[in-house]
Amino acid sequence: MLLKASGILLLCGAGLIPHGILCHGAPPAGFAAVSGSQSRTAHRPDPQAQLLEYYRRYPDRYILVSNQTWNYDYVARAAFHSFTLRNTAGVGYCDIEVSFNYQAASGKSMQTQVVKVQGILEAYQKLDVRRVKVKGAPERADTVLVSVARATVCR
Repeated sequence: MLLKASGILLLCGAGLIPHGILCHGAPPAGFAAVSGSQSRTAHRPDPQAQLLEYYRRYPDRYILVSNQTWNYDYVARAAFHSFTLRNTAGVGYCDIEVSFNYQAASGKSMQTQVVKVQGILEAYQKLDVRRVKVKGAPERADTVLVSVARATVCR
């Protein structure tokens, strides 16, 4: 009998007894009563608010760059870029900053510059950007990677 009692105490102490059996007259640790007002849906974020937060945090995922061309003007000692920005988000963006990563023929990065683009990119629309001047661009650059660095959600 002593063996059975000590075995039950061990199981109670380790929390291995099913919930229906009470150990030492106290409820199992870690369990609390949940009222009707506390439900699982109360802890879920609003899907619309969550999507808006993603639009704010990650504009580079929703603004796509396409149709890019560029040339270097030796007289002006600057590069001129043209490209199209396409917004796949359900919000408009303003204060858009674009990053130009100039690379050598070997693929090694030579220089990166960030330039602010004029205009507002409305939701699900395109914005054609023409002749963006980048001063101080390396004249021996072979390729340029253009990406969105930052943008602000417009109201």
